[in-house]
Amino acid sequence: MNKYEYKQSLHRSYPEEPDEVLNVAWHFHSLEKAKFWIGILATCNCYADVAYKVVYPLYLSGEIDSVKAVKVKFLSDLLPFTTMDRAWNAHSAAYHIRKMLAAHALKSERNAHGKLTQKVYTMQSSISLLPQASDTPSTSYVDIHIHVRADNGELIQKILELVSKNRIE
Repeated sequence: MNKYEYKQSLHRSYPEEPDEVLNVAWHFHSLEKAKFWIGILATCNCYADVAYKVVYPLYLSGEIDSVKAVKVKFLSDLLPFTTMDRAWNAHSAAYHIRKMLAAHALKSERNAHGKLTQKVYTMQSSISLLPQASDTPSTSYVDIHIHVRADNGELIQKILELVSKNRIE
């Protein structure tokens, strides 16, 4: 489905949403994700903020690649939601994003994040939590989604320790 068809289907489902929001939804394939990132963009008052508050986590999580991160059309759809006092320029934003992407540590952090995410998904599919009390009439399942940076290994270990203290099947 091309962008026009996708926006038309979104517009039929959400007629109250402006075209600018639907443009962002097209990039993220979800109106909910678009609204989340629009909220983050509203806190950005310079190009470096866009690079580190929006593009960095998107790149780190694998939702966008280095090509899309600096694409003028992508940035042109995001920048209207920032709080910059002056007129925005997608090429200036791309400059700051390229600087951020050039950091050698970012690539290794993305690789580590990808490996960690794979490990968490593997563990999530193989662990089921049992109810705490034996008189509970039915089993309760809870999905917890935690997004952490790759350098937060201690936090991940503590979470896994807490999970292991419960009865695990």
